[in-house]
Amino acid sequence: MKIIDNGLSYRLTYTENEWLLTLINTKVGSDYLIKRDFFFYGEDDDEYVSDVDVKANVFSLSRKVLAVINKKMSTQKPQYFFFKASTERKKAIYKRMALRLEKMFNGLYKLDINDSYFYFFRNI
Repeated sequence: MKIIDNGLSYRLTYTENEWLLTLINTKVGSDYLIKRDFFFYGEDDDEYVSDVDVKANVFSLSRKVLAVINKKMSTQKPQYFFFKASTERKKAIYKRMALRLEKMFNGLYKLDINDSYFYFFRNI
């Protein structure tokens, strides 16, 4: 699913119980948002999970992402799912998001944090 927030494009995917949010490197004017190496020039957009300095609005983006995850997981109700922070800087942000998401589930899922991984197990 594509999410656009403050002019930045993201892709939120759910595969094999894992949620992944990537920043899509798109053209801004005649250049790309994130400087690309010559090797990568082509038709396909690059996607990034690492920290990039693009001045994203974390609060606005997290509201959109959490709403999608909450709706899908509340409907599908898998036994578990998870997401992980890809960098040290993201750990605190993802922890705050995970705690908020656990409250949004209203008892449907229990959060278990293991370093950079945020697991949600369905309460039976």
